[in-house]
Amino acid sequence: MKNSNTVKPSNLSFIATSLFLKLTHTLCYVVLAGSAWAAFPEKPIRVIVTFPPGGSTDVFVRKIAERMSTQLGQPVVVENRPGSGGIIAAMAVKNAAADGYTLLLADTGTFAISPYIYAKVPYDILGDFLPITEAASAPFYLVVNAKIPARNAAEFLSLVRANPNLNYGSSGNGSPHHLCMEQIKGASGISMVHVPYRGMVQTVPAVMSGEVSAMMGGWSTVSGQVRAGNLRVLAIATPRRMAATPEVPTLLESGMPVDECFASFGFMAPASTPDAVVAKLNREIVDAVRSPGMAAQLEAIGIYPIAGSAAQFGDAIRLQQRKLLPLVRSLNIRVD
Repeated sequence: MKNSNTVKPSNLSFIATSLFLKLTHTLCYVVLAGSAWAAFPEKPIRVIVTFPPGGSTDVFVRKIAERMSTQLGQPVVVENRPGSGGIIAAMAVKNAAADGYTLLLADTGTFAISPYIYAKVPYDILGDFLPITEAASAPFYLVVNAKIPARNAAEFLSLVRANPNLNYGSSGNGSPHHLCMEQIKGASGISMVHVPYRGMVQTVPAVMSGEVSAMMGGWSTVSGQVRAGNLRVLAIATPRRMAATPEVPTLLESGMPVDECFASFGFMAPASTPDAVVAKLNREIVDAVRSPGMAAQLEAIGIYPIAGSAAQFGDAIRLQQRKLLPLVRSLNIRVD
């Protein structure tokens, strides 16, 4: 008796031919899809930044954009769209074509804080965007008005304890600068009044004028006024002293039990951007960050290169979210 499940030789030939045609079609599609983006970019690339001009983020991204323009043979244009904790900039990129020509320069606030403090965040940072690379980080410095009678962090703590109504400024409610100072307050057992501004460009003049007494800020933002004698830097929020300011002690050295506060910056693209484009952008940005002399330029303004893979950036986002969420919840920060 014949087995009804036996496949005839003619059927085997038909199946093999069908599989071969399907495989050939798939390979052709992959080749054509890759070749379609082989000439990328063929027009200018926009990088949308979440902060106003003049801050650490802006200084950094303009240096990288200039180097990328040279490498790619196309302009890389920086566009500042501040406001709403990075949501305005993020939405502009989310709604752009997923073709690699509109990128987001996201920072810690955009991908690890805003999703937890705004009542309605119209994006999912790892659902609506693709990580390209975490490019760099900028540690924060504790800076005060130069007329304040505190020459170091220990004296500053004593001054605040004697004057609990002293205030400090930040780049906004729930910003990385705000959260850093709140960590210092909690760890040191001090009380200060928070005054939020619309970016560090507004915060620095407020500290200089005495409108607020202190702030946390990146070196590129405060260094000019520190050198001019209008601001005084007391400590840096890093585990060890940094190359740009070897004379500045860490918070830990200064008696403030906070080991690290920083903003990290990374490039992202809209979801569905072709893998070939993301891979090329990663290579070009990493090459720009690691190009000769770039590290020295960045470190001189207090920014330290990272330039890793897309997967590493995704992991870094998740890590910062896990770290900052408990602090946001403990402070009950909400922006409606």
